Amino acid sequence: MLALTRALIGLRRKEPALSRGAWSKVSHDGEVLAYARSLGEKRFVIVLNLEDEPKSVRFSDPLSGRILLSTHERKRGERVRQALDLCANEGLIIQAV
Repeated sequence: MLALTRALIGLRRKEPALSRGAWSKVSHDGEVLAYARSLGEKRFVIVLNLEDEPKSVRFSDPLSGRILLSTHERKRGERVRQALDLCANEGLIIQAV
């Protein structure tokens, strides 16, 4: 938990869009919370599964990017496209391109 907290704080300091960027809803199908933060050319999509069971999400608008941070180590650096499967209680920060 400490390592995850440090990673989140470090990413937030490195990327101003995550703390000062504009907030917008991300259109999707699935029972997850998804929103974007953007500042200038930088855009990040945050996807949160707040339930104790795996969930799938399909984005209405095409999303292309890579996972910068995950609560599940196995997904860091993974490319993201139109759909995404999340583990129970998983959170992702995706850098959109």
